[in-house]
Amino acid sequence: MPTPNSSGRIGLCVSGQTVSDLHKRVKEKFYPISDKIIIMIGTNHVLQNADISTTCRELSALIKTLQEIVRSIILLTLPPIPKLEEKYGPSHFKLLEQYNGHICSLENEEYVRVADISPLYVTSSPRQKCLMHLFERFFSGRARRPDLINLNRQGLIVMRKYILDN
Repeated sequence: MPTPNSSGRIGLCVSGQTVSDLHKRVKEKFYPISDKIIIMIGTNHVLQNADISTTCRELSALIKTLQEIVRSIILLTLPPIPKLEEKYGPSHFKLLEQYNGHICSLENEEYVRVADISPLYVTSSPRQKCLMHLFERFFSGRARRPDLINLNRQGLIVMRKYILDN
């Protein structure tokens, strides 16, 4: 669905959305929410080089709010971002590891389960590298600009299979 100043949205997934944006929409009951949800959020924070401790606090607050209105949450860790791997190298993986570690700490057996999908998108060699064949090379649309942020169809299939198998 098209949205102003954005490439669009699907349900609560809004292009460019931050954790605090999503939290605001959830509290305002802006869109209907199922009682079982899957969430992957934080990529825009990492892209904007936002303070990770602030992002972690915002995520914790969001999850607390969601636990009051939904029955089950599957929280996904973030896959690496090839665009940032090219720019920052190993420090990108350290930042990602810190944020994903916080995501894993939010798991509780009653409401929140964590699906650690991040390892599915990197090599396991001593020096981690993004598995580039699982990411969009170019942003889809009229302007053919580099993407290297979003998962492509094959990358989404990998995620779906992992969630269904686990």
